[in-house]
Amino acid sequence: MKKQLAFTLIELMITVAIVAIVLAIGLPSMQTYLKNSELINVSNRFSSLTSYAQSEAVKRNHQVIICTSNNNHGCANSGKYLIVVSDVNNNGSADNAEPMLRMVDVVTRGNNIFVNYRNFSSDLVVFTPSGAPTETGTIEICDDRGKTYAKALALNMGGQLRRFSDSERDNIEC
Repeated sequence: MKKQLAFTLIELMITVAIVAIVLAIGLPSMQTYLKNSELINVSNRFSSLTSYAQSEAVKRNHQVIICTSNNNHGCANSGKYLIVVSDVNNNGSADNAEPMLRMVDVVTRGNNIFVNYRNFSSDLVVFTPSGAPTETGTIEICDDRGKTYAKALALNMGGQLRRFSDSERDNIEC
């Protein structure tokens, strides 16, 4: 009898069926994992920008602003970027003539992530020359799945951010 060197058609069909079943079970979980990872990444980027903005406000001895932007110039209610702007004239708003210090993407790979500034008087965070924010509030990072998966950061008067725990999720308003 001759030795078999290949797979039979039945063996190949069973293998393909097993792979299809594993993919059908695992793919939805992978998509949820990727969306959750993106929310965490934006939350981490905002934390990093907060530290950077504080240090720049102290170093430059004038206000520094964090806000969302649709372009790389001015602030907007929503946008696909987070920007840090040097508020040279200390008027508490990001004017087009003022220099942008840093910009990071919020929207990547077609996700639908948005940033809410809750309990702030406007959609931006302003740091004074002492490094303290002008007001406290909550920064909510949401996607199209709502508050169930949202991340939130609480900004205190010292300029420190605290992440919301799962038990505080009811306080998020996405």
